[in-house]
Amino acid sequence: MPCATTANELRKAGLHLRALDRLGQARDTARTATERAEAVVLLARAAGTAGKAAAFDAAIEEGRRLLGEAAPTSLFSEFTLHEVRLRGLMSTGRFTEASRQLDHAPVAGPAATSQWWIIAAITAGEVLLRKGDPTGAAQQLGTAVDGATLHHLPHQLQHVVRAGRHLPEVRERAGDALARLRAEIAA
Repeated sequence: MPCATTANELRKAGLHLRALDRLGQARDTARTATERAEAVVLLARAAGTAGKAAAFDAAIEEGRRLLGEAAPTSLFSEFTLHEVRLRGLMSTGRFTEASRQLDHAPVAGPAATSQWWIIAAITAGEVLLRKGDPTGAAQQLGTAVDGATLHHLPHQLQHVVRAGRHLPEVRERAGDALARLRAEIAA
């Protein structure tokens, strides 16, 4: 799925319209239901990040339909689709809906990678913080710090630092873990 992978890198670089175009192509040219499902997850994530609510909703709906057709992978499963949905709802300003959906998180399952578990904890922390539950948010973000430290994921620690801007203890803990990880990598 090289086209989708390249498009996801465009999303990370902030080139949202190009990423959406490339991911739409990847979805449309997918040879299998699994390839299509993985492209749809990335398309939903990119559309949410770009604030394109209609494209996001369409991709999430297509992902739901594909749950019955495509085998779960590390990128596409009920768990990853739920996490992408929460993040997209937050990005498109639908905080109340994201808060309602938070309590309906599916079990991660064997296909979910540790990175997805950590991303899901960060997203849950962001939703809880927006909901007005700083204690729950700190707990989720603390779990993300532990996981990101254990699995050496500096990008996830950076995300916790940003997400924890209103939680000084969490932000400091994530920043310290990030500094230690960077020092280990540099050594």
